[in-house]
Formats: sequence, structure tokens, C-alpha cells
Amino acid sequence: MQLDLFADAPVFYFRALEALGRLEPAACRALIEEHSRRFPLGPDPGPALEAAGWLEEAVPGTGDALDVFGGRTLAACRALREGRAAGFRAMGGDAGLAAAAALAARALRRAQEAGVELSMPVGEGLPWGVLYLWTGAPEQAHAALEGLLSRHEPSAAAYLALGDVRQWLGRLDAALVAYREGYLEDSAGAGWPVESSAVKGARRRYGADPEWGPAWWAVGAYLERFFPPFGKPSVEEVRRRWERFRALLAGPRDDDGVRARLFASGLLLAENTEAALAAGCADLVLVRRTLQEVNPSAWARLRETLGSEGGRRF
Repeated sequence: MQLDLFADAPVFYFRALEALGRLEPAACRALIEEHSRRFPLGPDPGPALEAAGWLEEAVPGTGDALDVFGGRTLAACRALREGRAAGFRAMGGDAGLAAAAALAARALRRAQEAGVELSMPVGEGLPWGVLYLWTGAPEQAHAALEGLLSRHEPSAAAYLALGDVRQWLGRLDAALVAYREGYLEDSAGAGWPVESSAVKGARRRYGADPEWGPAWWAVGAYLERFFPPFGKPSVEEVRRRWERFRALLAGPRDDDGVRARLFASGLLLAENTEAALAAGCADLVLVRRTLQEVNPSAWARLRETLGSEGGRRF
């Protein structure tokens, strides 16, 4: 008779973990019961049962209103990814990651069926499309985060998430801009904890001691659309944007720093000259003269980007 060395292998336990990843807590419980009956000396089933209970409490029902469904899904995905989901934390492994991916995919399907724009806020200062982070589609998450930041009230969590996505995508200079914006509002990054070793070092470096390099980083940052589009801002919006630029460009008031602040003034003047002058954030002649002297080719590119109407102002 052939000896079956795997007859008592804890297959039911592993199937139970797979059921957790499919968001099937009832199936997980049944498989754990079979595991305990057949293989009582196998892996401790306690964490898996705790995880099944957590899913039953945390996962939104299909009958929930869309905004409630989205908000609860986001909270559950973040708890799973950030190691705060009971049971999953004790088990380790991939069960929590699989559950987060399944949750995010389900919510995205429902949002798309309802015709929801994925840059719309879903909760915690984040857009629906941030769920793409956990389905393996960072490009879609990037587009949704940029859309939210350009059309809705910005949040530290959204900027920090955008920095992480750009870091994963290899857009390092763009990540730096987003991190700096996020840390202006949330100096500890507590609203968007680091969950990936791929960005941990960058987050720590940018958060503790941002490195900006030459002050003319602002030229490339704007031309490459690392900042959300301005789009004919009002006087109030110009003033708000100017304060953010001043904070971003804060540092030693050497010649490079002055030039960078003048460039920020130029952006606002070019997009809405009357509002920028009314807000008192720039001197038109000084801005034009300095930019032409310091970096004429970059300024020519910016004028071209702004179009004929914006270019004529300068």
C-alpha cells in the first residue's frame, strides 16, 4: 500500500484562508470547522475565525447606499492594508491583501455601474479611484487623485497618496512635489501611513528634510502638470494658491529662492492677471523682467502652454 504523506495536510485551513480573500466568511467558518475535525494539531484556527468575524462587521452590504458603501469599503481596505484588521494581522501572509483587492474591485464595479466619476470624493479626503491602488492599477489611481486635487478641496492624505503612486511609477520629481504639499498639511503623515517598503525611505526623507535642488524645479513641475491646473482662478483662489506656493518655496531667501517665488507669481499672473494683481501677490514688470533674464526658454515654453491669450499678457 502506498503511503500518502499528505493525507493529513491542513488543506481545509488553506482553503479557509482563500475564502477570506474572496470575502466569504461563512465558507471560511465551515472550512475551519472541517479543518479542526480532521487536523486538530494543525495551524491555530483562531485568527482565521477572528478575521471572518471582522469581515462580517466591516464589509459593507450590497444594499447600502452608494456613498455609505464606498466610505465603508475605503475604511475596510485601509484597515486591511495598514495591518489594523483583527485576525488578518495575526495570520500575516496574503489573505488580507487578497481581501482588500476583492473589496476594492467590487466597489469600483459598483461605482462604474452607477456612473460615478472616480475622481469624486469617497471619504477621508480621497477619491473613489484610490481603490485602484489595491487592485494593481496605479495609473488609474494616479489619474483619480490628480482629478480630485484639481477640482475638489485638496487634502493631505490625497497628496501623500499621490506622492506614493508617483514613486511607484518612477516619477520621482513629481512625487517630491506631492509629498511636500501633503506634509504641509500633515507633518507626520498620520493621515496616510506608509504601507509599502518601496516608498518608505522616500517618505521619510521628504518628510524630514525635503530636498528641492535648484529653485527652478518649479518651472518643470508646472510644465509637467505636477501641480493641479489653475484654470482662471478668482481673486480668493489666487490668494489661496499664492499662500500655498509661498509655503512650498519657503526657505533661505537667496537669489534662487526669490526667483522661484517670482515664477510662482508669474503662473498666477498668466492665468488671471487681474485677479493676481488685485490679490497683491506679484509685480507684473518685475516678474516679466526676471523670468526673461533667468530662464527665457522655460518662460517661452510656459507662454506657449498658456496659449495666445495668456502669452499676450507678457
